Amino acid sequence: MDETLLCCDGSSRGNPGQAGYGFVVRIHTGVFVYAESGGLGILSNFIAKFIACVSAMEWAINNQRYKVILQTDSKACVVALMNNKIPWFLVARCRELLQVFILFVIDKFIEK
Repeated sequence: MDETLLCCDGSSRGNPGQAGYGFVVRIHTGVFVYAESGGLGILSNFIAKFIACVSAMEWAINNQRYKVILQTDSKACVVALMNNKIPWFLVARCRELLQVFILFVIDKFIEK
């Protein structure tokens, strides 16, 4: 109850290449709340996915959503967050965000 689902993804054309990110926000009933996407310039695929997750978490905090489930298809991103192996230029942003959440669950999409 009262949980917010953050579905995040990022990608690049080439690795590195032109990159972008996006995320969709849904409440616990599945109702759509918000979506955002944007260009990031030249980045690796991993960094684009990580920025998507960070941007979604920032949206959640800015909108007083403190019980979140972060969902991504990036195993590397999940492992990095769980093992505190955050890219150096995102460390400060991530640590501040993760301290605010009441409930924070990382969920990985099942790959087919």
